[in-house]
Amino acid sequence: MTHEPLAQSLDQTPAEAEFDPEIALALTASGWRVAAHLLIHAANLIEAGDFLAAECRRQRAREQFIEANDVFRRFQEARAAGAAAIGAEAFLMVAP
Repeated sequence: MTHEPLAQSLDQTPAEAEFDPEIALALTASGWRVAAHLLIHAANLIEAGDFLAAECRRQRAREQFIEANDVFRRFQEARAAGAAAIGAEAFLMVAP
């Protein structure tokens, strides 16, 4: 990851910003862990008989899981695009 001055990085569009796969994977794993903990908490609430709170936790766990999967999907797309660019560059370097 490059460290550019703040003024330059603010001028970039999101598509031009550098993608850091380590951050994407950390966010994905964190989102999945939060979803799992919310589901565990929901199960404990069900055992306690608080079904309304359990349903709220279940819904929030679902939202968190979907968000984490979205980050992972974007990571996969960026990785595939990077691999395609490397392949295209290698193809262009081959002498005819």
